Amino acid sequence: MDERCVENVPHNLDLGVEVVRVAGGVVDLRLPGKLTAVATLDLRVDYLRPVSVEQPLTVRANCHRHTAEVGFVSCDIRAEGADAAAALVTASFTRRPAKAKAQA
Repeated sequence: MDERCVENVPHNLDLGVEVVRVAGGVVDLRLPGKLTAVATLDLRVDYLRPVSVEQPLTVRANCHRHTAEVGFVSCDIRAEGADAAAALVTASFTRRPAKAKAQA
């Protein structure tokens, strides 16, 4: 897993998601700038405490399992530098299967 896994998702680029650290199956991301609305499937967010809109957010995501078509992820979202999470997230994402080679 490397930074390209984030850069290849168009809405990550639109949101300004930056990779902070990659270690094993855990990716730390930073979400700077102005937020825009995006549509996401199968997403659960448990909000634990408010965060000021002036504070940058950091996300620590853990991919628990992935197949060729689906990934299962959980993460916590924090105000940058905060000890406690502001939200906990679980989600599953669909992945586009690789295109089959054209048969001759």
